[in-house]
Amino acid sequence: MDLFAPPSLSGMIGIVTGGGQGIGRAITRALAGLGMTVAVLGRDQGRLDAELAGLAQEREAAGETGGKMVGIQADVTDKAAVTSALQEVMARFGRLDLLVNNAGLTPWDDVPVASTDPAEFQAIMDTNVWGLFLVTRLAMPYLTQHGGGQIINILSGGAHVSGGGDGAYCASKYAALALTEAMAAEQMGTGVRVHAVSPGPVDTRIWDPAHCAKPPSAADRAKMLKPEDVARAVVFCLAQPAGVYIPEVQIRPWS
Repeated sequence: MDLFAPPSLSGMIGIVTGGGQGIGRAITRALAGLGMTVAVLGRDQGRLDAELAGLAQEREAAGETGGKMVGIQADVTDKAAVTSALQEVMARFGRLDLLVNNAGLTPWDDVPVASTDPAEFQAIMDTNVWGLFLVTRLAMPYLTQHGGGQIINILSGGAHVSGGGDGAYCASKYAALALTEAMAAEQMGTGVRVHAVSPGPVDTRIWDPAHCAKPPSAADRAKMLKPEDVARAVVFCLAQPAGVYIPEVQIRPWS
């Protein structure tokens, strides 16, 4: 028996929020590569379609087969939009086996709590906590229709440690971890397993000068995790037998 064989996800249906770029893009590619049909939720349909078209071309060039990727417009903080997106997934595919809550908002710059703009704090909490709660709450009935499924919440090392200057972001990730732990306890024995994946710094476009007030050097970025590292952690959770529960996978750069 190969203890490290990747799981076959053929015939399964998954949702990845914020799956058009960065970590979500890598997760979407990994799941599709294992045979899953992935519905990717994003706020901008045009941008989402362009991202998925580029990803499809990359997969084709690499000889990757199996699985499908579809983009569905939905802001995770909008109840009506999320409801509509879930209904579309069920109408098109008839089931839901996996929810990856990946959509998140990261602040532009490090700001002390005493100087944090209340509107920015609210926006971070809305996406990182309310959005995670809302999508999960509305998706749960669909996940249980076929005997269970899995929920994987992409969190952060910031769910455990705040070094100052990132209080709003870390508060949102602490809260998201608490929600994850509560849902995992509540779903124990129901067939729905709830996991957290908490990476350290990941080299994505959030560190580009256009998105970061103090962008790290190329050398520092080279030491960060890659989006594919997070995708492997997601696949690791999915590969576990039905009787095995992984509360949280923490991954950090080793450099």
